[in-house]
Amino acid sequence: MSHFSKIKTNFKSLELLKSSILELPIQGLLNISIDDTNIKKIEITQENDKTIVFQWTGQEYELVTDLYFWQQSMSVENFLNTLTQQYAHNVIVSEGLHQVFESVDKVHSKDGSVHLVLQRWA
Repeated sequence: MSHFSKIKTNFKSLELLKSSILELPIQGLLNISIDDTNIKKIEITQENDKTIVFQWTGQEYELVTDLYFWQQSMSVENFLNTLTQQYAHNVIVSEGLHQVFESVDKVHSKDGSVHLVLQRWA
């Protein structure tokens, strides 16, 4: 029996999502594909051969997975929270680079928040 769940996200950029996933302690093989209908998706094949998929909905990358076969070191909720934080960091740095800022410092607080410092010389 299938237990597939679709979880909405705010991930819009394939490249930033990919780099964010690669920066996490994910257990599995990462694959990016475009199917016959030109739908972009990221698949993480876990050790049990079950996949975690981020599939483009036309507005965002939605997480699609069978929760029964989730085989990661963290829960789905913690995974999404950590990924969302890393994705936000990557969006800020990417936008900063486009506006000629440079990432200077990244400090992790005890409460889990991250303080990021960017600078630009005039």
